Parts: sequence; structure tokens; C-alpha cells
Amino acid sequence: MRLSRRRALGGFLVAPLLPVVTRQAGAVIILDSTWQADNRKYITFANTKPFSTYVFGFAAGRFQVKTARRRGHTMRMLYRETNAAKVAANTKAIFDLHAQSVAWMEEYTGIGMPFGKMDFVLIPGFQYGGMEHIGNIFYRESSLMLEPDASENRKLGRARLIAHETAHMWFGNLVTMSWFNDVWLKEVFANFMAAKIVNPSFPNVNHDLNFLWSHLPSAYSEDRSRGSHPIQQDLDNLKNAGTLYGRIIYQKAPVVMRQLEAKLGEAAFREGLSEYLQRFAYGNATWDDLIQILDRRTTDDLATWSEAWVKRAGMPTYRTNVDWKKGGQLDVVLEATNTTEDGLHWDQETQVVILYTTDSYEIKPLSIQGKRSQLPAMASKPEPRAILPNASEMSYGYFALDQKGRSFLIDRAYQLPDPVLRATAYWSLYEEVLRGEFPPALLMNFVSVGREEDPLNQERLLSYYEELFWQYLKPVERGYYQQENSDKLWAYLESGKYQDIQSSLWSTYQQTALDPVHQRRLYRIWTGEDTIPHLTLSENRRISLATSLAIYMPDEAGTIMAREMERIENPDQRERFAFLLPALSPDFEERKKFFESLKDPANRAKEPWVGAGLRLLHHPLRTETAIAFIEPALEMMPEIQETGDIFFPRQWATATLSGHQSEEAARIVQNFMDDNPTLSYRLRNKIWMAADPLLRASKMEAVGRIQSGDRMDD
Repeated sequence: MRLSRRRALGGFLVAPLLPVVTRQAGAVIILDSTWQADNRKYITFANTKPFSTYVFGFAAGRFQVKTARRRGHTMRMLYRETNAAKVAANTKAIFDLHAQSVAWMEEYTGIGMPFGKMDFVLIPGFQYGGMEHIGNIFYRESSLMLEPDASENRKLGRARLIAHETAHMWFGNLVTMSWFNDVWLKEVFANFMAAKIVNPSFPNVNHDLNFLWSHLPSAYSEDRSRGSHPIQQDLDNLKNAGTLYGRIIYQKAPVVMRQLEAKLGEAAFREGLSEYLQRFAYGNATWDDLIQILDRRTTDDLATWSEAWVKRAGMPTYRTNVDWKKGGQLDVVLEATNTTEDGLHWDQETQVVILYTTDSYEIKPLSIQGKRSQLPAMASKPEPRAILPNASEMSYGYFALDQKGRSFLIDRAYQLPDPVLRATAYWSLYEEVLRGEFPPALLMNFVSVGREEDPLNQERLLSYYEELFWQYLKPVERGYYQQENSDKLWAYLESGKYQDIQSSLWSTYQQTALDPVHQRRLYRIWTGEDTIPHLTLSENRRISLATSLAIYMPDEAGTIMAREMERIENPDQRERFAFLLPALSPDFEERKKFFESLKDPANRAKEPWVGAGLRLLHHPLRTETAIAFIEPALEMMPEIQETGDIFFPRQWATATLSGHQSEEAARIVQNFMDDNPTLSYRLRNKIWMAADPLLRASKMEAVGRIQSGDRMDD
């Protein structure tokens, strides 16, 4: 293939897109396409509009192609999935979601699709969920080709991913950051717009609740760690740009942007974004350029607000002080207990809920400014049972509960009538566990899905159950809880009552079935002697089940793995399973050989497979032997950064530490960090982020209580 001439333009490249079959208006024009005597085909393209080099890409391989025309745009989908029924079941939704996203962005921005081509390629084992190449979006195939019984949350996740990559055509591709210190800017708007775009397609979903669960827990997981960093980060060398990415960019930044929209109002915010896109179209811009545009539309001091929220590290923490006098007056004060390193406060809007009973409460708006923020005094009320100070999907920070509030909510949070209030209560209680305010075991019965009716809340409680079970309960506690809870999970599966989360119920049941009775049931389902109630055992589920069984039943692992290898029909899945076989082996020496093989960069080419293999090595049931791999894996981090893609260093560290909770494992991490002070700042951050659950768990005693004199955040 011969490309047309290129010319540089202010950090941009006038580059050709990939060819299209049709020659519709606005599409890429093929000027010439001829076979030459050397048996090669030479293709010459017309120049496109300017765009940045990092979003130029092409795909080559054995793909099948589907073509569709939607709302004036012709789109092509390239894919490798071999299950024709699965392709047929997903194709229309995939095209429709792209078309809806394009139409929404055109309407919101007032700017038509900036580029003439909207094709996408579904790649098995792709290391990201998606990548916004112009005219050639890459997706991880499994993120778009869903199972027939995929949960509503999975469908919503697919819609968000497609909307995210589509929004990048405007934010990131039409207007690109001037330098990668503002790489977050394109990602925040892609996520922010994605949350808006999917709303019309899912009218039955509580979108405030979805926004909360999609952003806050993930953002907190990094921002509460010792690896916290600002949203906007300095970058001295482009080769380190990949280290900037993470959950603070992808999940915290949209929360901050939603706060900014609330400050200005939706109309003024939208007008400002439209001006920004039009002024800097096919060029570069900075965050400060946008702030200047928005600052003219408000009386607030956006520059100072931006300094705290965007340019400083950390998250705010608050203490709630409640004074109720018998005469009936109630005073509620939120006191900020920290600031940025240079003394700035994270001013924001929240909602405070005063709970008298679960069905009798008041919601009061509160503008948090400076160190001390107080609700207007209230009179003639009974004494509140609890104060929930963060009852908004836009509230960001650790809002500590007092003992009285914890006791009330842990028994009654599921009785609150509003699903967003229940969610903020669940998330607040989980934060209290992570901060060491009460033992994780106390939360185990609380997270039972049978008490919650909203599917999004149900799925979050299931994830909390798995995290508590493996990360924070000690083995003796797991044995106590797993039998009863496995019985409950199976009963829920059999009942078919929770169809929206049936696949998630199954996953949690499979991942936590330590009792031999339940493991034998899993084995019978895998062999086909039994079935999963109200759920299809697809090839993907069967492979996952075989993987769990190989760990649960080491004496039968060889037979299980060999039989599963024979049964896999999809060639890409077969190749992946073959790669993972040594990591699944019950023989430690085989697992050690697998780890040693990863020292060769060629064996790390398919990074999602490597991450899956590391998680198998470090499964919680194997940590006694896997602890030997922690230090050498950490020592490889600089090389992982040099040779891997942008998310791989964090994924490598997270997978390595994922199953561990012991003080010995925590010491290895701490000693490594102490012994390597010259390790780059961002790699240190990635390790601290990955190690945060381990460090917290290691400070909990076997019965789940905090060790004497040891605080979780010391």
C-alpha cells in the first residue's frame, strides 16, 4: 500500500485514512487503485483533515465484514467471532449504538461528524476496551459481542464504551490536547459524554445511580491510596505518556466535570464546549483554554476551583458534627479534616440526608466551602438516627460516619426507599471498612443480594461480597461464611427471581464456591450432567468454569484442562487457553516456568492474557507459593513500562498482588519500595495503587479487627 504525501501541522499530521469500498460524499476518496507488475496493489488516497498521529491506525488480518447504513453514515464492522448466532444477535445493536452516539454528539455540539469514515474493528485479546483511531476504532471483541443472556449492566457497559469512543471523534480527535499532560481532557469528555449519550437508549435505568457506581468506587480505589496524583499531571518526556493513564483520569475526572457543569448550568456549559470545539477545530488546545472560555459564563472563580480539583493530588475527607438539643434544634456541620499540600480546600456541592427512620428523612443541599460548612439550623424535629452527608452522585471524598450512623445504616440501609440513597449508604459503609472503622466480617451478611431490588445496586453488592470474601476475610472466616452464602446464591439462581443479574449471580457463585458440595455441582455443570438455572453455559462460561475447577480440584486439574482444550471451538479462545495452561497447573514448578517465561517480552505480547495468567498464579488459594513471585515481578516494572502498553504496568502490578492479604506480602512490597527510591514517581504510584488493598488487609487481624494502635491510613 502506498500512502499519499504527508505534511506536519502544529503537532498534527495530514494523513490518509484507510480505504472504504463506497465513494459516498464525505468519505475518504481513493484516487487510484491499481495492480502493478510486481504483484502488489498500490492505493493512493486523498488527504484528510488534519489529525494527531497517535490516532492513526490500521488493522490487517483475517476478518469478516458487516456493513450498515444508519442516519446518513455508512459503517463497517470487522470481526473474528466464529459463532454465527452470536454475531447475528449482536450486530444490529452494535451498529445502532454507534449511529445513536454520532447523532447525539452532532446534536449536542452543533458540529457534524468531523471525519468521513466510521468503521470499527473487533479484536480478540485487544489490550484496551477501545481505541479511537479515526475511521478505524479498535474494540476488544468480547466487550461488544455479548452473550444472549448478558445482564442489563453489561449491555449498558457496551453502550458506554461505544459512546466513549464515538465522543472521542470530537473530544480528542477534532480538538486534541496540546501536550499529553492534558491527556485527561480527551478522556474526561469521552466518559462524561458517554454517560449522557446512553441515557435515551436505557430509559429504565437510573442514570444517576449508574453514574455513581461507574465512577466513584473506581476513582476512590486510586485516590485513597498512597499513589494518588492530580488529574492533570506534568510530563517531561512523551515516552512516559502511558504512565499518565488510570482511574483518576477515567473515573474521577468525569465527577469533577459534572460538578463544573452544575456550577455553570447545563446551557452555559454546553455553549462553552461548542465554542471550544469550533475555535480549536482540527487543532490543539489546553485545559486552561477551556477554563477561560467557561469562566466568562459564571461569577465563580473557576481558576481556583481548578487548582484544587484538577491540578492537586488527593481527595477531601470530612467529619460530620451533629448537635441535637432536646428543645428540638439540630445543627449539622461538615468539617474538612485535610487540604491539598498547599492548603487549598476542595469546594463542592453535596446533599445531606437526615434520617429519622428509613422512610422518614429530609434531604438538604449543602455547599461545602473551606474548612467548616453548616446546614441552616432546623427546629422542632425528633433526634435523627443517622446523618448521611454524601447523598449525591457528585459528592466526592471520604465522608466519615459516626458510630451511631454506622450502626443504624448497617441494619437498615437496604430499607431506604430511594436506590441512590441506598447506594451512597452501601458505599459509605464499605469505605468505613476500608478505613478500619469496623471489621469486614460485619458487612458480609449485609451485602446479601436478596435484600436489594435494583439491578445496579445488586451487582455492586455482589462485587463487594467477592472483594470482602477474598481480600479482607481471613481463611478461617471464609470457611464460616461461604457455606451459607453459597447456598443463598444457588437458591437465587434457582429461583430465577433476579433475571437482570443472573449472569453476575452465577459468576459470584462460581468464584466463591469453596465447599466441596458446591464444587461438585460446578463440576457436574461443566461436564453437562447438570445445568445453570435460567442461564446458558456458553463456551466462554465453560472455559471460565474449567479454570475455576482446575484451581479448586488440583488432583483433577490435568484431566479438566485436557478435556476443556479438546472442547474449545473458537480458535482464538483455544490459543488463549493454551497460553494459560501452565499458569493453571497444580504443579508449582510448572507455574514457576510460566512466570519465568514472562521475562521474555515476546511472551507478553497479548497483555490481557498475561494479566489473566498472573491472576491464576496469585489466586488466593495459591498465595503461600505465589508469594515467591512478588519481588521479581516488582523488579520487572521498569521493563514492563518500557515494553508494554499504557495500562500494562498497573495491570501487571495489580494482577501480581491481587490474591494476597498477608503481612509478609505487604512487607515485600514495602521493602521493595524502600530499597528502590530512584524508581520513577509514576511507577511508584502504580505500585502503591495496586498494593492498597493488600496493605489495608494486612493490617486486619484474623477475626477482622484492626491491630492494636494501627490505623488503616497511617
